[in-house]
Amino acid sequence: MKNFFVLLTRFCNSKKITLQIYLCMIIGLSLAFFQNTITEQQQYLSDREVEILSTVTNQLTTIEKASFVTITLAELLTGSNRNDEKLITMQMPSYKRSISNAIKRADDEFLTAGKLSSFKMPLALQSEEEQFQKLIKNGFSYVKDRWQKFKYRSKYLQNRDNLRDLNKYEEALLHLKREKILITDALKSMIRSYGELAKAQKDFLNLLRYLNGFLTSILIVFGVYLTTVFLRAFANIKEILAKMSSGKLDNVIQRSNKDEFRDLYDHLKQFQDNMQTLLEISSKIITTNKTEEVLLYIDDQFKKFVPFYSLDMIHNDSRNNILKKHIENSKIRHERPQIKEIEVFSKTVKKNQNIMIPININNAYLGYVQFNFKNNQEIKEEYLDLLKLTQHNISIAFHKGLLSKDLIKIVITSLANISESKDPETGRHVIRMSQYAYTIAKRLYQKKVFKGNVNLDFVENILISSTTHDIGKITLPDAVLLKQGKLTDKEFKIMEKHTSEGARILQEIDNQFMRYNLNQFTMAVEISQSHHEKFDGSGYPKKLRGQSIPISARICALADVFDALTSKRAYKDAFSLDKAYEIIEESRGKHFDPQIVNAFFQSKAEIVKIYNRFKEV
Repeated sequence: MKNFFVLLTRFCNSKKITLQIYLCMIIGLSLAFFQNTITEQQQYLSDREVEILSTVTNQLTTIEKASFVTITLAELLTGSNRNDEKLITMQMPSYKRSISNAIKRADDEFLTAGKLSSFKMPLALQSEEEQFQKLIKNGFSYVKDRWQKFKYRSKYLQNRDNLRDLNKYEEALLHLKREKILITDALKSMIRSYGELAKAQKDFLNLLRYLNGFLTSILIVFGVYLTTVFLRAFANIKEILAKMSSGKLDNVIQRSNKDEFRDLYDHLKQFQDNMQTLLEISSKIITTNKTEEVLLYIDDQFKKFVPFYSLDMIHNDSRNNILKKHIENSKIRHERPQIKEIEVFSKTVKKNQNIMIPININNAYLGYVQFNFKNNQEIKEEYLDLLKLTQHNISIAFHKGLLSKDLIKIVITSLANISESKDPETGRHVIRMSQYAYTIAKRLYQKKVFKGNVNLDFVENILISSTTHDIGKITLPDAVLLKQGKLTDKEFKIMEKHTSEGARILQEIDNQFMRYNLNQFTMAVEISQSHHEKFDGSGYPKKLRGQSIPISARICALADVFDALTSKRAYKDAFSLDKAYEIIEESRGKHFDPQIVNAFFQSKAEIVKIYNRFKEV
């Protein structure tokens, strides 16, 4: 460190100003390159972390499913129904198929997991690199070994001939449960260990970033100093030459170049402030997950440099509908533009009185952001150049926001599939119910009922979130859930628990996603908890009344009941549509919110289309 400051002192005392300027330029380019390298390393680490966590999480889910179905089958074969040959003969093929599919999927995922050992820790020391490789290799080797034992136990438990030795069969079941626990514990341990290694790497990269920023600050200050010296020397030479040409050779060095210096300094300072603001904007939009927040921030901050009057974002949603978010006067408005397809832009371009920035990462084109200028306003080239500088960060920010929503929808859809597989009697109930809820919510939005609460995001979200309304049923015993006939009072009390249990499951998932500021599960929690509440307060589990019931749950309550009425069940025939309409009308203000009932009947044509399209034949 001492030698560094000695070298710096000699550099500052050098009389060769041009050399100093060239050296400053070289150092500046080096720091910029180093900053870019750090950013790439951080992105690489983040991508690997997501991929590793995704792979391990998929394995956990698949192994949990294989274990659950195997244990359920074993309990069927050894439980109170073990002598019911008809029941066992009917259900065993389904269980075996589920087990076989889960095991095959897990085997495939082990092939994917084996590739993880080729990942490298960025800027890692040799010991950390070896530790990471050893963690992945040994971890998956141990899990694969246990997985082979698990498959052996599972195959043994599926063979009814092995029931001749019941003690040995039950011992095998205990061993399978133990293998499942060992596998899940090992996978979770790998996630924790990798998280610790990744944290150390992130801390190291952040330290390098701070050091790079510190050196960059020093370089900027020294560059301003060199520029000042250069201008003073140039002004003095100019003054000397002018006075010499007039024949005046006295006091030639007394003229001050204060005005020129101050003007240049002000420009440099303004440039520095502008660059700092742009860096802050880039940092903000990259670290924000919600597209609406990014749009509002861009609308507020970019007007310091680009005088546009409004901002649009045109993109596809998860159902491939074209959506438009319009920002003007710091207010956001959701629209559905009347266009058949989104125009494609390969780069930031000027078109008419607009500048378009494409949202395109890894050749995944999602739409574009449009800066709108007034008809008589000049769009300078500097505006276009400035937006080109920020194109990549803007594209990443919106790509990340839209990707986060889609990932959450994938998780919710998977949960809904698990729920439906536990209760196959409902058939296509989940699809119909979610479509009914979506249709009612869309009508409420169009009629501006519950304005401020029901917007396009709400409508899109309820289509996905409503599919997990009965996820809590996976916690119920099969004897209650799959019972043919009317439930007893005691059994109904158990059935009621599926609302709170579902909310608990979804709340745990929501808590994990909230760590990343993603709250898309909030509506799913509301629906699962409250879709059996009634408007007059006579529902369950909390006997909520009126407006205290979340709007999403009030909508799903009607959608759920309507589908139950019009669908055939083991304990009843399907009601006609007219009969179902009559019951819904009679329940206005009792079971259902009157405003939601209005929206339901206003949407009858769409409701009938959904009924005819998805009804069970």
